[in-house]
Amino acid sequence: MACPAELLPLDAFRRQLEVNVTGQLAVTQAFLPSLRRAQGRIVVISTIGVRFTPPFAGPLDATKAALAALADALRQELAPWRVKVVVIEPASINSSAAGKVTRDAAAAMAAAPPQGRILYEDAFGKMLAVMQRREDNGSPPDVAAATIIRALTATRPRNAYLTGKYSRRLATLSLLPTSLLDAARRRVFGLPAPGSLTT
Repeated sequence: MACPAELLPLDAFRRQLEVNVTGQLAVTQAFLPSLRRAQGRIVVISTIGVRFTPPFAGPLDATKAALAALADALRQELAPWRVKVVVIEPASINSSAAGKVTRDAAAAMAAAPPQGRILYEDAFGKMLAVMQRREDNGSPPDVAAATIIRALTATRPRNAYLTGKYSRRLATLSLLPTSLLDAARRRVFGLPAPGSLTT
């Protein structure tokens, strides 16, 4: 779900946390006895947005950041049994997910109070248009699938793998000082300058 944080229905956020974090932990816990016996591997799908959070993507990226933190802890906790934990960080992948985000975002804005829509509709619409273009021009899903297979089969897997178009560029940009990174995001997404909407 993409939505201005101020307008985000809390029930929708709780559901996203339940699916993206609690559900993932529940599945992992259920399989851990078998994984421990087999010295298996856990592959977690996060997002490059954890490093490069765009505006209005806070709800999704917050859950993926929580999932990445959980994976970081699991990697250390399960190391004594040689269970490896790997995080995949996709960027632009051309899949049906982008269309779903756009539809859900439109529904969230339609359900928001009129004063909230007035505050965010223009900037939010610009951000969604940029994200939709990037996803439409992103890597095919088999690029992400190949990365996941590599993470599952490598003898000595890395802790994290970037995948998809723009992933390396966004990872590099995330190293910029916050003020420069914010300015870059404002430019990319066509957002208003700081202080420009004050009365």
